[in-house]
Amino acid sequence: MFQTIPRRFFSGALKNFNIFGTNGFAIGTAKSRGVMNELLFCKKNLNTVTFLQFGENDHCFFRDTDSGFYLSFRDASGAVKLYDKPEYFDLSYVDGDWASIKSHSAKQYMWLEKEEPYITGYGEKDHHWRMKEV
Repeated sequence: MFQTIPRRFFSGALKNFNIFGTNGFAIGTAKSRGVMNELLFCKKNLNTVTFLQFGENDHCFFRDTDSGFYLSFRDASGAVKLYDKPEYFDLSYVDGDWASIKSHSAKQYMWLEKEEPYITGYGEKDHHWRMKEV
């Protein structure tokens, strides 16, 4: 079910993060535990997803510490979701714990439309996310 994590991603320090949107809410799930293909949101009254970062900032992926699914997105809509295969990202810190998140495969940035995170051509480098280490 889950893709094996390549050994090279265990070489650096592993970090746990909650990812917050510019609206002040962390990425979360409506269910008590994330499930595959579940869309993620940034709004109150959700179960905050804690992600474990594997790899260096310029080539990493994020795994939900509870369900084991990975941060990913739907190809058709760009809606951010949990999935059973890792999506690789570039994480570029700009100010303290604020960073832009760019998909390696789509070469597009994650951005927030009200309460919904997306990875599409509308995303820009100046769409930032707070990477709060836990």
